[in-house]
Amino acid sequence: MIVRTLAAIAIVLLAIIFGLASYSYFGFYNVAASEPDLDFVRWSLETVRNNSIERHAGHNVTTDRSLDDPEMIRTGGHHYKEEGCVNCHGGPGISPAEFAKNMRPKPPDLTRIAATLDDAELYWIVRTA
Repeated sequence: MIVRTLAAIAIVLLAIIFGLASYSYFGFYNVAASEPDLDFVRWSLETVRNNSIERHAGHNVTTDRSLDDPEMIRTGGHHYKEEGCVNCHGGPGISPAEFAKNMRPKPPDLTRIAATLDDAELYWIVRTA
């Protein structure tokens, strides 16, 4: 009896997985940026992003200069502006560009996000972006 119950559970789980995969694969899920993601999808994407940052960033930043070096900070700010990051994320005293306000997922406000990340994580995000 237990074997039949476990087999039934396995079959139901496989059917759910197959159904979700088919739903996505055949284009029924709407990925348009004008449509909000389902809570489950948003949670999944955020969880994968956060776990990836935590795993890959490491905790030892190795640079030839300190991340507190004023020249390093100026260089980072220059790249942030010139490479276009400011267009989507905004910056101190700078609002994101108009087109970025309707993007989904919405580009995060990095001034708030930065407070939740350590130097190694921020460095990895900027360096790999």
